[in-house]
Amino acid sequence: MESAGVGLVLEYIDKNEKTSQRKISKGNNMALGYVNAILQMCIKKGLIKIEKINSRNIKYLLTPKGIIEKTKTTYNYLQSAINRVMALKSNLDLLFEIDDTKLKQIVFYGKNDESQTILKQLISEKKSNNVVFTDDFENVTKLESAVIVVWQPEALQKCWMSGVKCINILNNTQIENNYDK
Repeated sequence: MESAGVGLVLEYIDKNEKTSQRKISKGNNMALGYVNAILQMCIKKGLIKIEKINSRNIKYLLTPKGIIEKTKTTYNYLQSAINRVMALKSNLDLLFEIDDTKLKQIVFYGKNDESQTILKQLISEKKSNNVVFTDDFENVTKLESAVIVVWQPEALQKCWMSGVKCINILNNTQIENNYDK
């Protein structure tokens, strides 16, 4: 059983005192059978216990061991997220080290998401005027002297399938291989 699924179920139970397998399933966008399997495993491992409310309803409760497991998964997620942000910052540093004559304009193409928010914050520290964010692919295809930068798999695929040269900001070797400093 993947720890991410367990973490999501434990988090949901912790935040929703009166819940059911169906609510956990819908709240986490997981299949009901998958939630049932996670709950059974969590009960066996002593992460949650069941309290019978009446003949038809039960209540899921985190045990102290379950609280510790939830904390571990949250901690691991945060560490992973911090590592991703640091890698993103490092890759942006590589991109901005490229000679300005080679980078007339940098266009970040992709949908607005948490990663874009982080990118915008990191770029604002660079005080660069030649950076644009867009989710309009038609604008991207019209730009000739711009470097197109993507961070989402869908945007990368769209560029590749349309023959638009782009850089995946999540891949530092692609930045290093495309531009000499």
